[in-house]
Amino acid sequence: MKNKLTLLATALLSAAAALLIQRIIPVNKTQDSALIDQKVSVRPIAEFEPSFGLAVSEQILFRTAGIDLVKEIIKGRGRVYLFTTQPLHDQVEDLLHEKKPFSPEELDQVTKIQLEHESFWVRDFFPLPILKAYPTLPPTPSFVDFVYRDGNSFDDAAIHQFALAINSSVEHLPIVLDGGNFMTDGENCLLSEELAADPDAPQLDASDAHLERHIAGILRDSMGCQRTIIVSQIPHPHVDMWLKFVKKGTILVNQITDRTLQTIGSLDREEQERIQKIKVALDQTATRLAKSFQVVRLPMPVPIHDIFFTYANSVIVNDTVIIPHYQNPDPSRGSYPDKQLYAAYEEEVAKIYRAQGLRPVFLESDDLIKEGGSFHCVTFHLPDLDAIMNDQSHLASRAKK
Repeated sequence: MKNKLTLLATALLSAAAALLIQRIIPVNKTQDSALIDQKVSVRPIAEFEPSFGLAVSEQILFRTAGIDLVKEIIKGRGRVYLFTTQPLHDQVEDLLHEKKPFSPEELDQVTKIQLEHESFWVRDFFPLPILKAYPTLPPTPSFVDFVYRDGNSFDDAAIHQFALAINSSVEHLPIVLDGGNFMTDGENCLLSEELAADPDAPQLDASDAHLERHIAGILRDSMGCQRTIIVSQIPHPHVDMWLKFVKKGTILVNQITDRTLQTIGSLDREEQERIQKIKVALDQTATRLAKSFQVVRLPMPVPIHDIFFTYANSVIVNDTVIIPHYQNPDPSRGSYPDKQLYAAYEEEVAKIYRAQGLRPVFLESDDLIKEGGSFHCVTFHLPDLDAIMNDQSHLASRAKK
């Protein structure tokens, strides 16, 4: 608090001094106009840009692939920030220091941060990273926070605790938007029309004829989105379940292939019709996005038994991509008609990610997908600002202007 008061006092004195100088010293109008024309530049940060680390909840350690996920993040040159809570403190300590699943070198790459939260869907309740550049000052990473639809006060407050810990700024917008329903390539932003209403937030829904215009303006001003695209007829409320930017201008879109459809003949008519509708929605979205981006179709297993199987809900860690692997999420719900194609799917998926310059790693995700998400949902990227700004070939050049 003392530091904040000192900074505030310094800012006020600086402002007063500036006013005094303006009264005493004539200002060069041409120079003054140039300074006025300089504006704060802001842009969203894409997950395929360099990251110095990823944040995960302690709860993920007790999931099937949790330990392996942490190990692969570290292999991908990412530090792991482990959000811990008081109720699980003893269990986490026992796991890390008694059972010792990590080598000493790996453990050195894990930083524990006590952050009271309830959900392990870190992607959804954490805010979105942006890059801000003020005139004459170096660019800084910041965050834009939205209202988490689950309405959990712990989860919504978590980012503000974290921001204080890393000395970063957070702008809060009273709009309900889960992080999993947002995708960006650093300039363009994508989300679905699934925007929930909140008693304390503006109600934005698909019935609003000006929805896209309103949201586009909000995201442009707060995050620097040059263009915002809202997709409709969504196959899943969260776009990160079926879309993925892998580089600027290139996006993966899930696809239910004809070969996959040939396996569903034994299902009842209602189930077949539902799967067909999902296929149509994916195809229509891919066609629309192809007008603006290079679209690469990513095969997906049959979405059945209320499980939306997907290889798009992967997490990129620098040049590594961690992709969900499926076997048999819930045998009690019945069989999976295209299970014999799973190996072929993974072979094609690995080829697609490799073509984008990424090293594919598959980890088991049966327990996560059964609950409605996978590795992208349980991680949160922390961008490596130095690496981003030094990358002359990428989007960083815009922030330097």
